[in-house]
Amino acid sequence: MVLNKYLSLGFILVLSTFNIAIGFVLFSLYITVTFRFTTTPRFKLIAIALCFKCFLILLINYVYSEKSLFYLLQTLSTDVFFLLILFLRFDAGDVKKFIRPLIALFFLDLAFNLSLIIFGVDPLGRVSGYRPDDFLLRLHGVFKSPMFTVAIATSGVFVGLFLQKRWLVALGFFAILINGTLRAPLTAILIVSFYVLLKLRVRFGLLVLCFFGFAGLVVLATVISASQSGVLLYGGDGVILSDGSFFISGNELRVFAWTSAIEQILDSPWIGNHHFSQGEFIMSADAILDFGIAEAPWLQLALDYGVIVPILDFLVLFTLVKSNIQRCYQDRSSNFNFTVALFSIVMFTERFYGVLYGTYFLTPMFLLCCVSAIEPKLRRA
Repeated sequence: MVLNKYLSLGFILVLSTFNIAIGFVLFSLYITVTFRFTTTPRFKLIAIALCFKCFLILLINYVYSEKSLFYLLQTLSTDVFFLLILFLRFDAGDVKKFIRPLIALFFLDLAFNLSLIIFGVDPLGRVSGYRPDDFLLRLHGVFKSPMFTVAIATSGVFVGLFLQKRWLVALGFFAILINGTLRAPLTAILIVSFYVLLKLRVRFGLLVLCFFGFAGLVVLATVISASQSGVLLYGGDGVILSDGSFFISGNELRVFAWTSAIEQILDSPWIGNHHFSQGEFIMSADAILDFGIAEAPWLQLALDYGVIVPILDFLVLFTLVKSNIQRCYQDRSSNFNFTVALFSIVMFTERFYGVLYGTYFLTPMFLLCCVSAIEPKLRRA
């Protein structure tokens, strides 16, 4: 029996996740060869903004940047894929076929994390650990990355919402909350908070204030956490603590990255700062300066390519969020439109301080569900 093309797309996304460099190309090629495209993009303003953003990045990189070609391709890959699917249309029913194979990766990742909790090692014999003040083990999943495993757990929540499977939603939240990394509970709180606000049909203007408010509280909490340790946030690879150990916390490094990025952006606001050290590094205060690390997506874009690029990125996502919320409010009975609106809000708000939007596995799912898909009754002839 020949697999449905949408189901096959989901399987390809799962398999390509294990080799992102090759996987992204194969995934995009499959879409290009298999699916029918429209002659005009669904969101024309978004398409124009993305093209201008890519042009600026390429121009600044060609004229000024010392960053590697690999870094450039990483930066552009999400935008190129976004542009591609702006010309792709499929129905809510097709979305449900596409996302079903993603459940397999969710369960595989959860199995690795449960193995870490129960046996102390994952099925490949890898161990994890704690950072100071952690209450739970920092789980790394199948890809040995706390960031990636939180993204996969988040996908479990939204797959459950799209399929209206409460048990899968609950399991997704379980997978998020058992992880010791701070981004995990923040993600759960973000999803639940805006789920309630959307159900209450809060006005769009107030929702926007909540976007900024939530992100602002996260930043404030990070700064307070960093300041409480009483160590210096500049210079060197670490600090001597009261017990004689040598350490600088993740939040201190994060705040240091934010402040140093802002200082450099103010020095060169239009074309960014392009110094980039080559080779491997261990995260430290010196590495943040040497490698130009901002620890926040929009700050990173401004640091690398000037302030116009992140402004365009912000406007693109904000336009998408606004459109999806309006669709949700126009049709109260649609679970699909509600889930799309919530998914858009979570990915937009988290981008102020986190990296869910940009994670290989979650980003294609987000863009295909929240950009290309639309319910048949809303499709224009």
